[in-house]
Amino acid sequence: MAKAHNAKALRADIFKVATRTDTPTELGRLLEFITKNRVNVRLAVMGIGGFGAISRVLLACAGSILIYAALGPATDVEGQLSLEQLRALGFGP
Repeated sequence: MAKAHNAKALRADIFKVATRTDTPTELGRLLEFITKNRVNVRLAVMGIGGFGAISRVLLACAGSILIYAALGPATDVEGQLSLEQLRALGFGP
């Protein structure tokens, strides 16, 4: 949280958090961070790892302002969905 406060003090427009989410507890921490945003700065929050894919959808629904997607079917980022998959879930045009 201290880094988010520091970003706000430096007049950041967005604060991004991307971290491993290999357990439900790790995913829960990210969800709590975004839903209890006490920093008053826009947040881009996403997980990488075993719960990475669900984190991107769940956190977007909870208010994360960015979702990164692979343009093609393959990606080097564990848990990153493709643009086609995100569109099938109702994200994007």
